[in-house]
Amino acid sequence: MRGDNELSLGVQALLSNGYATLDKMRKLLDGNLNQDTVDSLFSKDRVLQIEGNSEIDFMSPYFSARYTPITVRYFSVIRNEANPEVELSAVEEKNVMLQLAYPLKDYLYVGVQAKSFSRRYVKERFQLIDLATDQGKDQLKPRTQQGILGTTAATLFLPGSWKPRVAVMVANIGGITGDTSRLGEPVEVQGGAGITIPMGWAETEVDIDYKSLSYNESWDQKFHLGGVLRFGTMWLTGGADYYGLSGGVFYGLEQINAGILFTTTQAPWNPNDFYANTVYLQVGWQI
Repeated sequence: MRGDNELSLGVQALLSNGYATLDKMRKLLDGNLNQDTVDSLFSKDRVLQIEGNSEIDFMSPYFSARYTPITVRYFSVIRNEANPEVELSAVEEKNVMLQLAYPLKDYLYVGVQAKSFSRRYVKERFQLIDLATDQGKDQLKPRTQQGILGTTAATLFLPGSWKPRVAVMVANIGGITGDTSRLGEPVEVQGGAGITIPMGWAETEVDIDYKSLSYNESWDQKFHLGGVLRFGTMWLTGGADYYGLSGGVFYGLEQINAGILFTTTQAPWNPNDFYANTVYLQVGWQI
């Protein structure tokens, strides 16, 4: 593996199942809504979730940059079979991210991050029968946004063999232009804590984060628990939060990494007939 003081340049790609629907999602975001698109998006699956992105990364000890030429996220759920109601969120974005981090002390790191982005999105709730009318189709016209958002953060490393650490961040500092009536990113205070447990032949990291994913949750729905078990060039991951469960396996060599991740929104503490099971495949290459 690479040392912490080395420079690296790499490319990463991620794609989930449901990729066959990506072309229909792009047509929706292009404003080309027709009956074929409606049938393919809303006639087969009660719940459909798709995600994919590609990015170019540069990393150095105190500075990193990332260019994402495209990232897409789509989620739809259909409720009430008698009179189907659709909740839909589709986003296509490209962005550039710059990040600086610096140790003020051996135990205290501070950092800033800035992201410039442009996106198209559709985020609506509607009756499926509404799409039979021109007025109903108009509410699915894509909206656009551009913006620059920043994050400031500080991480404190505490003494101890388990390497305890806590972090505080202020996210989404900046501004967004365009249509923010359905999709916004308000300024938010976030936090996190973690430990690293040495196990001789392996190492385990456990982290808990407090942040919003949709900006509509109650305070107790913002906690996210995650863990990583590393041994050699392979590591296992797992996570749990209000939204569901996740788990995966990743493998990294000197220049190539790959992994597969499974997520489900079906969880004992959040019973719901409308759940999604999604598999993500990630591959990357560094020089």
